[in-house]
Amino acid sequence: MHSSSRIVFAEDLVGAAPWQPGVLAAERRSGLERRAGGRDAAPRDFEAGVREGFQRGVRHAREQLEPVHARQAAELAARADALLGALTEQIASLQQSLANDVTELAVEIARSAVGATLRIRGDVIGPVVAEALTAIVEEHGKPVVRLHPDDLARVGDRLGALLAARDVELVSDPSLLPGGCVVDTARASVDATVQTRWRRALQAIGRGDEWIDP
Repeated sequence: MHSSSRIVFAEDLVGAAPWQPGVLAAERRSGLERRAGGRDAAPRDFEAGVREGFQRGVRHAREQLEPVHARQAAELAARADALLGALTEQIASLQQSLANDVTELAVEIARSAVGATLRIRGDVIGPVVAEALTAIVEEHGKPVVRLHPDDLARVGDRLGALLAARDVELVSDPSLLPGGCVVDTARASVDATVQTRWRRALQAIGRGDEWIDP
């Protein structure tokens, strides 16, 4: 392989320009800037797309969830109403139960109090007989008052004038409780026994308890 060396003079290079290092550096910077500009534009477009997609997704999710939330709210309200109704019924039942318990207690206390009064106070029979005689309106009928043997003497001592004015006949009746009486005439009868008066008193408060000797 042959080689030759030849000196080329400047005047032989027509249209050639001398090489300058700065030209290559400028071209290199221009290319880098173009590439950098392309990279900057791509992320900006991507971020905008992400934001738009996210916003669309949020709107779509809201549109889908609104009926669900409305249905859940309606179901929750229905359950709350049912619970409130059941609770109201339970409270009413409890109140009724407590009222019944209080009434039972009051009846028992009253029964004990009446029984104690009848045993201790012998003077209670007087007003009972007087009231029973007042209920007899017959002018010429002779009332017969049946009493417990323990009350017979007490009535005579306390109501002597009234008994004489009405021509009352007192009759001992061991089947009657102390504190009560029965007045009979040819046309009428007045039951003023303890059992009957007790039953009438409780009927006024809607109860039908019978008298039980405490």
